Amino acid sequence: MEIPTYLSSPIPLPPRTQALNSPTFTLPPLNGTLTPPELYDFHLQYSPNHPLFVYTKSGSTYTILWSKAVRSAHRAGRIVQSRLDEGKAKPPSCRPIVSILALSDSITYSTTLMGIIRAGYTVFPISPRNSAAAVAHLLSAKNVTHMLVGEEKSMQSLAKTALELMKLSMTEIPKTSLMPLFEDIYIDEADMIFQPLPPSRPDLNELAVILHSSGSTSFPKPIPWTHRSFLQFAVAPFYGKDDLTGMRMSVHALSAFHAMGILAGSWQFSCGLTLTAFEPVSPAVTPTPESVIQSAKHTESEIVQCVPSFAEAWALSSDHVVYLKTLRCLLMGGGSLNKEVGDSLVKLGVPICIGYGSTETGLITVIKSGVRLDWEYFEMTSQVNVEFDVDNRGLAEAILAPGPRHAPSVFNAKRADNDVYATGDLLLPHPEKPGYWKYYGRTDDQIVHNTGEKTNPVPLEKILDQDPLVISSIMFGQGRFNAGVLVDPIAEQRFDPVDATLLEEFRNKIWPTVQRINTHAPQHSRLFKEMVLVSSPSKPFAYTAKGTPRRQAILNDYKSEIEALYATIDETAQLQVPLPANWSNSNALEFVRAIVSNVMNQDVGDDDDFFQHGCDSLQATWIRNILLQAMRSSTQSNTRLVPMNVIYENPTISALAAFVSRFVLHADQVDHPSQVSKVQEMLSMVEMYSQGFPQHSPSIVTPSKDVVMITGTTGALGAALLAEIVASDDVDRVFAVNRKSSSGAMIADRQMTALKRQGLDPAIAYSPKVVLLEADLSASNLGLLPDIYEPIRLSVTHIIHVAWHVDFNVALRSFEPQVKGVRNLIDLALASPQATPPRLLYTSSIGVLNRYRGPLPVKEGPVGPESAVGTGYSESKWVSERLLELAFANTALNPIVIRVGQICGGPNGFWNEKEWLPSLIRSSIQIKCLPYSDQKISWIPLAIAAKAITEMRLSSAHFIHLTHPHPVLWSDIFGALCGLLAIPIVPYSVWLSRLEASGKATATTSAKAPIDAFQKNPALHLIEFFRCDVMGLASARGIPPVSLDEAQKASETLRGDKLVQLGIGDVKRWVDYWRSTGFILQ
Repeated sequence: MEIPTYLSSPIPLPPRTQALNSPTFTLPPLNGTLTPPELYDFHLQYSPNHPLFVYTKSGSTYTILWSKAVRSAHRAGRIVQSRLDEGKAKPPSCRPIVSILALSDSITYSTTLMGIIRAGYTVFPISPRNSAAAVAHLLSAKNVTHMLVGEEKSMQSLAKTALELMKLSMTEIPKTSLMPLFEDIYIDEADMIFQPLPPSRPDLNELAVILHSSGSTSFPKPIPWTHRSFLQFAVAPFYGKDDLTGMRMSVHALSAFHAMGILAGSWQFSCGLTLTAFEPVSPAVTPTPESVIQSAKHTESEIVQCVPSFAEAWALSSDHVVYLKTLRCLLMGGGSLNKEVGDSLVKLGVPICIGYGSTETGLITVIKSGVRLDWEYFEMTSQVNVEFDVDNRGLAEAILAPGPRHAPSVFNAKRADNDVYATGDLLLPHPEKPGYWKYYGRTDDQIVHNTGEKTNPVPLEKILDQDPLVISSIMFGQGRFNAGVLVDPIAEQRFDPVDATLLEEFRNKIWPTVQRINTHAPQHSRLFKEMVLVSSPSKPFAYTAKGTPRRQAILNDYKSEIEALYATIDETAQLQVPLPANWSNSNALEFVRAIVSNVMNQDVGDDDDFFQHGCDSLQATWIRNILLQAMRSSTQSNTRLVPMNVIYENPTISALAAFVSRFVLHADQVDHPSQVSKVQEMLSMVEMYSQGFPQHSPSIVTPSKDVVMITGTTGALGAALLAEIVASDDVDRVFAVNRKSSSGAMIADRQMTALKRQGLDPAIAYSPKVVLLEADLSASNLGLLPDIYEPIRLSVTHIIHVAWHVDFNVALRSFEPQVKGVRNLIDLALASPQATPPRLLYTSSIGVLNRYRGPLPVKEGPVGPESAVGTGYSESKWVSERLLELAFANTALNPIVIRVGQICGGPNGFWNEKEWLPSLIRSSIQIKCLPYSDQKISWIPLAIAAKAITEMRLSSAHFIHLTHPHPVLWSDIFGALCGLLAIPIVPYSVWLSRLEASGKATATTSAKAPIDAFQKNPALHLIEFFRCDVMGLASARGIPPVSLDEAQKASETLRGDKLVQLGIGDVKRWVDYWRSTGFILQ
């Protein structure tokens, strides 16, 4: 983390919203002309009778005014100065750092902190909840000179152990002395001779305070506040709505050593806020929900600041709610309040306000009084210079850049070569109020599965943490195929999880809550009962000072248990579905039906396609492996013979049950689909969707400028096409059509993310030319409302159809919605009233030529179905080509089929990690070899492909091949990869054998093991793709050479001299991009 440096320039004055009517508080200059220690002295002179602290003692209320507090701070500073033997302040580079390790009350702690700063030192409050090792780390990291230690035995012991640890590696360790008590610094005026400290005027860029992170993932990290930071953070209330001067705010629930406690103290000197606290005694009063609210009542606090757990406890008492309703504001921070509790309190009239910020930024949201039903959302202040990085789910990370009014205390990222602070917090925008946000979770808490899918654990953990039997929970699954959860039960429910019976009982007890999680979670984040792990009494969870579980520390502690769970999951993977008495077709049908229902968490018809009902690769793998485990445990079948893609080849309950029954009873009669049967299936689908083409009925003139509809613009090619089309002066409007996001992410945010991934301008998504739409191409009218569909029908001149489901595992029938979408686009084009129907450009695949047997090079024209047999993907592409061919023959439609070859990385190296080549590369690293082929590579860069397709929309041709006109040898590209990755090249057949062996190594012993193998071996997902040699790497022919005559006629880009061959520079960009995303590590 880098500490910012600035010129010592004045700070702009904040808006005049505070101290508007106070008779006792004088608003100080807050533009940097006085530093924080000077502001203490300012109030001694100009606000002496203004209350700083209020507390109760024996039923009476006591007030500490600024005049007494500042004198006491000077006394505290002199005490510390005498212990450091300092007669005068040293130069900034040598000024001592004084740490505090104490459980002192808030008033004593805050006054001592003021005194240390006023004496010219840097103060370093350290949480007493840290371990000795963490304390030693912090002291060492900042070269602390002196440490004030509380008189409590626990603090003395903690300090002693920390210093002993430091002695092991350091020659000099901090000196220590006792933390002053209240009576040491607050002396009766009559007995006190005021001896002010010498004047202190530090530079704004010198360190004032050092705080530290909570250490939830590792040792806590020091976070420095300069005097500039301290001053900027102190004026946050000036950017709010309410005048806080003289208002009483309860800090009974806050820790004085925490950033929020320090910030509250800074608001005292900036705007005259009065803090109410516990009586200053030693040992200090321990804050509990009951003690806090009683003290807040007795001190007549108007604002109560607390953590969510306190508010949740108060919500259970009607008496407490009556008091909370009288507050100006219940200021919540340090975590997320249970939504049900918050909603209930607000409906009863409690004014909840969410305070959002961090130690690195201070409070950056508006403090608002009053009751709001949308209490979860907060508004950023105008003080901060904030931008938002929006992901494809519509979630945004707040990025703070330095400005004259506010700057983060540290930087951790770059944006456009400028230092910024990336908060790491995911925020959800308000659905109706721009500028309002709700906290969602942490970016660094996200679990990235080996599928590339992401699980955000925090909202799901919150649901489980509400279970009365659970203290806290931590989800896991980084790099794994699916997620699990580690649960810490309440004390009364603790048991040794080695006891399988007790483990099953506890899982059953909390299972209803886990099912609630599954109703909120995306499919890839669903929890299976077998994936619930329970903490062991011998390994208690570690918690931070805030009471938050230390996520990474806990996951490290339970690493072996998590590994063991993944390794043995097959023992409990059958989801309590009883094995059939025998494997007759009817029994197999019932068994498969139960498994599918359990895994997919929905009822699926016996003849319904799994994948059209949302089945994903995780669920397909679970279904397959549960079946294998069942067959192994109840039959003598050689399950090694069950194909990896059995679910994809049999994607219905009926088909899968029939396969299983035949396999168990008559293994020798189980056949894979033949080429003949696949061709027949393709022709049958063509027949189904080529009936009754509408006839074109022109009635208006074609527009002078193009109106283009592009499908799939959130994909790689679609996004690049969108950028090209929008840039064209010939285009008046672009309808960018995409399917809805399963996560609910907003289409504009998804589009911006897709553009940014390639290094394109995300503002294209907001071009006045662009209309972003979410549609279902397989539905009537594309699933659009009439008032949206009609303008498209009337105006569009070109339809570029890019959107397609890319999955080389699923069978043809699973692509039926895509084929139906092509037919609907044909109907849309023919329904146009323009003089000629819109040109329909369909991006097919060069893969339809995989089994072509005919004259070479392949002409740009139709081919027979046999050439496309291999994968459901290529077969569906051919079916759609044939539909367009028939539409051309029987209607006025004038389509263009563009057979796109392999598209490689974008200008910034972007290449989707889910595609076959990146998967091949990652798996090759795992199996320590790359495949050799004697074929030529005609891969075409993404930007070139997009530009060429844009030019092709004007072509008169009906079939066009889009590949690189200047191919290179496979060995040239893979030789470069060999050098960059330091792994050898072997014959394709050897590479494929090693890939297969890596998948089989554990498949026979664990139903769950293949899932784990996908983590490092994503090519296992595509094993049939590589076996079928879709890209022609192993065959003597490979993908046949194709004619590019029509392509080069239509595209100046493809026939131009500037188009160069692929080379090592391209390869390096791909590898650098994959390394930057963490996809490959070497």
